[in-house]
Amino acid sequence: MKVVVLIIALFIGLNISVNAQEEKIPLSHEVYDQWKSIDKVNITNSGEWVSYELNPQVGDGKLIITNPLTQQDTSFERGAKCSFSGDNAFAVFLIYPQYDSIRKLKLDKKKKKDL
Repeated sequence: MKVVVLIIALFIGLNISVNAQEEKIPLSHEVYDQWKSIDKVNITNSGEWVSYELNPQVGDGKLIITNPLTQQDTSFERGAKCSFSGDNAFAVFLIYPQYDSIRKLKLDKKKKKDL
């Protein structure tokens, strides 16, 4: 009797796991450009502030500065290379020009000094 119950439970368990795997959506090549990566994570010495860049595969990314204690996030479009002051009072970072503008100028074969 125990063997029969064990076999039935095993059969039901395997059937549920097979059905769960069928519901996954296959990835296509169109979704690759939607993926984003986290780069250049920077944490202050006290751990009060964290900065990171959220960059797409192609295009403009953004810099996110967050306070883990208060869960407060601030984002800056096209921000990059963040650095914090020694007393954690200031954050310094660059803001790059828009990707589309630079790409168009490069395709028009403008000189680097004109970019």
